[in-house]
Amino acid sequence: MSQVHLRQLLHIFRSQDALFIVFLLILLLSLLAGLGGFPYPSSQAEYSDFTISHYPNAVFLQRAISRAEFPLWSSSILSGYPFFASPLSGLWYPIGWLALAFPLPLGLNLLAFLHLLSGGVGQYLLVREQRILPLAAALAGIAFAGMPKIVAHFGAGHLTLLYAVSWTPWLLFFSGRKTRSANWVTPIILALVTLSDARWLPYAVGGWWWYEMVVLYGGRVTSGLIKRLATQTATGLLLAAPLLIPLAEYARLSSRSAMKASDVLEYSLPWDRLLGLVFPSPGGFHEWMLYPGAAVLVLGLCAPWAAPNRSALAKIRGWGGLVILCWIWSLGEHFPGLNQLARLPGLSWLRVPPRALFLAGMGLAMMAAYALQGMLQGGPEPQRHRLRLSLVAIFAITVGIGVGAQLVAGKILIPFLWGALGAGFACLLVLFIVHRQTDAPVWVVLLLLATLLDLGLFGKTLVSWRSPSQVLSESEELARAILGHSQQVRPGVFRIYSPSYSMPQQIAVQFQFELADGVEPLQWQPYVTFMEEATGIPSAGYSVTLPAFANGQPARDNQSYLPDAVRLGLLNVLYVASEFDLQVEGLICVGTFGGTRLYENQYALPRAWVQREANEHTAEIQPAEVVAYRANRVDVRAAGPGRLVLAEMAYPGWQVWVDGKAESLLTQLGVLRAVELSEGDHIVSFVFRPPSLMLGLGLFFIGLALSAFSNLHDREPHL
Repeated sequence: MSQVHLRQLLHIFRSQDALFIVFLLILLLSLLAGLGGFPYPSSQAEYSDFTISHYPNAVFLQRAISRAEFPLWSSSILSGYPFFASPLSGLWYPIGWLALAFPLPLGLNLLAFLHLLSGGVGQYLLVREQRILPLAAALAGIAFAGMPKIVAHFGAGHLTLLYAVSWTPWLLFFSGRKTRSANWVTPIILALVTLSDARWLPYAVGGWWWYEMVVLYGGRVTSGLIKRLATQTATGLLLAAPLLIPLAEYARLSSRSAMKASDVLEYSLPWDRLLGLVFPSPGGFHEWMLYPGAAVLVLGLCAPWAAPNRSALAKIRGWGGLVILCWIWSLGEHFPGLNQLARLPGLSWLRVPPRALFLAGMGLAMMAAYALQGMLQGGPEPQRHRLRLSLVAIFAITVGIGVGAQLVAGKILIPFLWGALGAGFACLLVLFIVHRQTDAPVWVVLLLLATLLDLGLFGKTLVSWRSPSQVLSESEELARAILGHSQQVRPGVFRIYSPSYSMPQQIAVQFQFELADGVEPLQWQPYVTFMEEATGIPSAGYSVTLPAFANGQPARDNQSYLPDAVRLGLLNVLYVASEFDLQVEGLICVGTFGGTRLYENQYALPRAWVQREANEHTAEIQPAEVVAYRANRVDVRAAGPGRLVLAEMAYPGWQVWVDGKAESLLTQLGVLRAVELSEGDHIVSFVFRPPSLMLGLGLFFIGLALSAFSNLHDREPHL
């Protein structure tokens, strides 16, 4: 394409803002080409959090809403767990509910697309707020939306993390504005960050405070600034209290409370992976993804020599400091002293240090925009000379290392080839921008196109799409066998357990099966302890799966452990599905389906039963009828005398009524709900009314009042 054609292309758009939107849409549509499917990190990957957690949660929530229920509790996994306190439930994120209006997984992918689009626009406006030219701001917006770190996490299925990170530019944009709306919009955005994924909250607050105190105010921290930041942060946390308070309670009662420093620093970035900043690995591990794009890296490194003025230089240094701090934290256990730091209370919220690389990528994009601004404005010849020297140095180093690695290896190494070609071409384009001032906008458009190509092609290696028919047919034969067999043997509710993850959660939710095992970042500790005895599988520290898989190989890891059929039966586990033989008394093999062995548990008890003491050694079991099973309430018809036991978790917040009268909720075996019944027939209602939710809602309304007061207070001087 000639320069004349490029000028004509620029002329077609009345605004360079429109050019940015077109480029951004092209990038995102190329990255999210399979919106109707399930994203995976690669074609060989077995698992994706999108498939395992987010899709089943969305289906569960969609069904509950269709029944006009607001589900605080879910019985889908772990024999029941507090859905309202789970950071992955999506229950409290109002924007996330938009996905439920569409068929799934399409709705979830559309929402991911809109968040990336919003994040790119937010980054663009954040840069424009600093009075930076549209073309320079466009590079930053494109770099954020197409950041390989974000795209790689989407490929891994980290949907809610993508939502939260995409709000970060907007948080900084509104917080830095001197407008009436900033004092109440900023807390709302912080609340949305938290409600979408609370794991991003510490990083979002840290990046925001750094931006205000160091980037905008150059380290000149005043009491007024601290007061404003603290007030806005506190208000945002109050608005997110319906999730934060239950989450804090759940975390305290869960196996996560016993995390060690090694658990907090999991997936710490190895030193040699820092090469990925320049030489990226297509399809690389999402947690160790540093690559910001060749043009962003080159311009970011040149930024100190391209600053158009002292004010811009101070901001570049502020962003550079944040980038370096994020790189250091990402090294985790590999950086001296961070092992000790990770032992401090509250640091478990910062689990997996490389998550800080999102902020590093954002900071580099900001530095690149400042650098491009300086180049477009031009500068004195000495400054331009220093720029040329720095670009030549970057070109020589990156291309030299890239070519040298090929020669030493005697074969083509894709990461080094990609890095050398990308950085080399970016250096040449930037040199033309510096040298050809009159044609600089044309060369910037070429740089934007090169960035689109770089991020688009690389991003496509980080996401592999699979069709719903492919994903939802996994273990379908087994599921249909269970459905058919259960209707013949014992119609009604029952649970399934697998020591080998043979019944995936996305399949279980399709057939409305309930699982005794599950994948969830928080697990109630009493249940974890009970399941150790019931499954025979020890919990080796903190694990997001129950049972744990020591080597990450579910089909093999637990084949040396034998479950206790009697204890599993207490959880209403009627079926055990396994990839390996289980020679256990009480487990009768009913067939092999799709390579998975299916066992019927002869000791399985009904979902509810009345237990009467026959003598001092034995107990008589009388089944009870579950007459209504709703999200937050279970009604049971039972005959006394005796103890009614419901095979559901007795998590704090459950209450019980017998014939309309409140009674004391008891705990059977440390985990199950129970209540003593007198002689005669009774209707027993178990109702979930957690105090932590009431407290969270109360704090939420306080936050609303503070936001309203802040808005009125801002308007007062202007009346």
